[in-house]
Amino acid sequence: MARAKIKPSTLAKELRVSRATIYKWLSGQLPSRKHARFLQLRLGLTDSHVSNVMAAPPSSMARRVPLIESTPEAGKTGVYVVDLTPQSWLEADADFSTQAVGLRLADDSMEPEFYMGEIVIVDPQVQPRDGDYVVAELQEADEPSRLWTFKQYRARGHHRGQQVYDLVPLNPTYRTTTVGPDFPGRIVGTMVEHRRRPQLRKTPSD
Repeated sequence: MARAKIKPSTLAKELRVSRATIYKWLSGQLPSRKHARFLQLRLGLTDSHVSNVMAAPPSSMARRVPLIESTPEAGKTGVYVVDLTPQSWLEADADFSTQAVGLRLADDSMEPEFYMGEIVIVDPQVQPRDGDYVVAELQEADEPSRLWTFKQYRARGHHRGQQVYDLVPLNPTYRTTTVGPDFPGRIVGTMVEHRRRPQLRKTPSD
């Protein structure tokens, strides 16, 4: 990476994975075959550098991640009802935790980086850093149900003993939401992968 003059954050953006995933690879975890091939081309590696990864059986590099799908509630945008059951599953890299889930985006609030209908995989075990993309759970006033929304995380420090952060849409026609003492919420998970054209398989009925 130093020879190629590329930063971890840049590489993460190009691969559409989190910076945490890049650091896991730097610590010795093996990337998937797909990512290994990209790294080979992007960083100018020889075949010998990635031979161990490419020789690994596919089953050792992937597992199932449940995909949770829902349409937004009436009058709401980009939100997901919490009490859903997995309807499909995705093949995901082994460096995701067992709590990782896939979510289909329900609006255009994160365009032009993320489009409606695309899928993000989020992991509750990955702590967000400033600028990461997260799914947050919000409890709006006078609303009986909790709602999930996908936005960019911007830390703002603490106020009255509680953490304060912004949930920022990339589409300027949407408003930023500030989570803190006056508007409660929690981070459900941090994005670890963005899939534009995922290969979905229906969960067997048996």
